[in-house]
Amino acid sequence: HCVETREVTSHVEPRSFWGVHLLFPAVGAAVTSMAGATETQPRFEVGFEYLRGRGRFAWGVRASALIDGGDERSVVSAPIVGVAHLSLGERFSVYGGAGASPFTRAAGDAPVDSYLGLRALAGIQTVLKRTRGSTYVLLGLEADTFWARFDAGNYLSTGLTAHLGLFL
Repeated sequence: HCVETREVTSHVEPRSFWGVHLLFPAVGAAVTSMAGATETQPRFEVGFEYLRGRGRFAWGVRASALIDGGDERSVVSAPIVGVAHLSLGERFSVYGGAGASPFTRAAGDAPVDSYLGLRALAGIQTVLKRTRGSTYVLLGLEADTFWARFDAGNYLSTGLTAHLGLFL
């Protein structure tokens, strides 16, 4: 039986943070085309992101190895991508980015190299578990497009992958 109820609020400034997001092998599939041949291939990615942020926003850079493997040909690239993250709540965030690959190799009967590759990606991730301190186990789902220029023709790959990750 309260005589009076008061609401007490305070304004807390968004805090700054930084961290490293380790992508355990991302696994998925990609539709690839090169020199008129189109096929669906398994896709793998390993990499890491260095992130800095404030409040709900984070930005950084991702370095990874992207592998599209198939029966006839496999393509390995090393894209470096600028990324931006937006937190939608305590457990969910969306992100996107674009970047370039300074080296891509198409392995097959006669391996060929490319020094011009471009990548764009978008994804969503959720926190599965908070471990000690500020370490998080993340689950991500990501769609991306990768393009590379080869003498034999352009390579285009559009994929969907899922990954577990650690944010340290």
